[in-house]
Amino acid sequence: MSITVPVSSGHTFIFILNKQWVIDANRDGNDARWINTGCEPNGVAFVHTAKGKDRTKDKVIIEAKRKIKAGEEIIYDYGIVLSEPPTAAE
Repeated sequence: MSITVPVSSGHTFIFILNKQWVIDANRDGNDARWINTGCEPNGVAFVHTAKGKDRTKDKVIIEAKRKIKAGEEIIYDYGIVLSEPPTAAE
């Protein structure tokens, strides 16, 4: 489960559902694509596997880890693992 953001082409919002399917929030995405990552997340993202064999019905759910105050930004851990530190350009 991860979101990837390529360096050269603006924002890309991809969430891996399973081995066959990803959600690309640039195509019919909702406001959840603007939720940021942070060191002290107040939310957690997980994949809800739908009943049956149709994996296209799987969904991403972002759930609060604690009470979130009005006006407070929602943050969750994207789970991005880098093989090396990003450059200044990245």
